[in-house]
Amino acid sequence: MRFLVGALCLTLPAQSVLACACCVEKGERFEQTEALNDLAREEFSTLSGTTVAQVFVTACDLECVQGVADPQYEYAGDLTVTDGVFRLDFPGVGALSLPLGAEYARFGVDTDPFSEGPGLGLFSEFRFQGTLTADGDFSEADGTTASLIFSGQTNWCWSGADISHWSLDVIGPEVEFRLFGQFDVPQ
Repeated sequence: MRFLVGALCLTLPAQSVLACACCVEKGERFEQTEALNDLAREEFSTLSGTTVAQVFVTACDLECVQGVADPQYEYAGDLTVTDGVFRLDFPGVGALSLPLGAEYARFGVDTDPFSEGPGLGLFSEFRFQGTLTADGDFSEADGTTASLIFSGQTNWCWSGADISHWSLDVIGPEVEFRLFGQFDVPQ
């Protein structure tokens, strides 16, 4: 299907080709692996700023958070994505960082394929996995495998401005917690 759309784009005027390259079709759904090239690295680096990280809790509340000394419901701090490293700094509490790696999984789905309105888009996730570096209250999690997910509303052509939320899942022996938050989206 994508090949047919691409072939059709080759027969259209230049303005239509650009629009077509970013098209989202009704019912679109995909999952693929992409290289973390310079353009993607640059777009992810625009996500830096202040953040409030919320701690995911279930019915057992903070008692189920493992690997964090004195867990709190939220942490205020700075989030940076520079030189291919995602980093959360919480002053007086600790820091977490995860290298983005050479590739990431990208997932996209049209969550409302029956909508007739304009602006068809995708719920998108950009998923990274790697070894976490942690200190302070999070030091028990140092060396644990972690998954980082950036998410937002995009189309095939995305930018950092399309990414609105993040989630960091940390799961290992005697360590289990999830932090999540949102980015300041430029207006």
